[in-house]
Parts: sequence; C-alpha cells; structure tokens
Amino acid sequence: MANELRKHGISIKDAADILGVPRSRFYPRTRKKKETAEPRQNYITEKELSVSIKTACNRYPLYGYRRIRIILKREYNISVSQKRVHRIMNKLGLSQQRLKNRRIVQMKERPSEPSKPNQIWEMDMTKTYLNGYGWLYIMAIIDRYDRSIVGYEINSRSRATEWLKAFDKAVKNRFPNGTRDQGLTLQVDNGRLY
Repeated sequence: MANELRKHGISIKDAADILGVPRSRFYPRTRKKKETAEPRQNYITEKELSVSIKTACNRYPLYGYRRIRIILKREYNISVSQKRVHRIMNKLGLSQQRLKNRRIVQMKERPSEPSKPNQIWEMDMTKTYLNGYGWLYIMAIIDRYDRSIVGYEINSRSRATEWLKAFDKAVKNRFPNGTRDQGLTLQVDNGRLY
C-alpha cells in the first residue's frame, strides 16, 4: 500500500493524517510463527517439590522459606524461586510465624493509666546546648496522671548520680515520709542512657 501511494505522489504521512490513522498502518506487518513451547529443563513438578520441601522442613524445622530454598539448592540441587517455595510451604502448613518485635511486646506490658496522682512516675531526659557553657542534660521525673514534673536535675553530665538526685528531689517533693507502701511505680522508656 505504501508503494501505491508513492506512485501517485502522496506521502504516507499525509495519507495517515487525512485518514486519521497511524502511519504504521501503511506498512506490512511481519507475523511471527507461533513456536511450540519447549519444556523447561530441570523443571520439577509440584508433587516432587512438595516432597523435597517436606523433607527439608523435617531436617530444619525452624527454617523459613528463604532458608529452605537455599537448602533445596545446596543439598538437593533444585533451583526454584522463593515465591514458589513460599506458596507450597503455606499450602502444606509448614511456614514459620514471624517473631514479634521485643520492644513492642515490652510496651504492651506497661501499667494501665493511673487513676490518681503519684501512682506511676516516668523518667525522661533531654539535652540542650547552651552558648558559652556546652551541652546540658535535663533529667526529669514526670507524674503520668497529670503530666506534671515532680522532680528534675540539670547537669553537664548524665550519670546515675544525677538521676538519683532527680529521683530524690521528686520523692522529697511528693513523699516527705518515704515511698514505702505507697503503690508507686517508676517507669523508664529503655533509652540508651539508662
């Protein structure tokens, strides 16, 4: 068709614009012959793979699908994708449960909200830079009931002695006779400076 248009002096671009079709319509398409799909080499059937996965999981009961795939490759010389191993392990009920983050579990074990003051105190620390002096650490004891600061210590160092000074100030402020049998809980956020 392109040759016929050229004979009559019409360019393919002009003809495509007039008809409102793309220029590729005027060129012949080369159609590829459908090739019969060859069977993949070293392909393992689902049943054979399931048996291999079961034996690997019996030998290594704590391994997940990633490690089982490596074992299949190393010990059984079976190349298979992670997705396939994961799918078959789920189907067979051999998948391992993920371990929960320990920090999240610890945070769930926090005491419930206090119903009155002086039940739960929290310890927290921040640092700030003061021109001409350097870094200052502010250690505070906070009552969780009303979020008020019960005791604090400001120092250029953050050691255990400074924390004890802040705690002593808080105890003397709220419990002049001592904290024994008062039901007080002291809570920290497990930061790196405790």
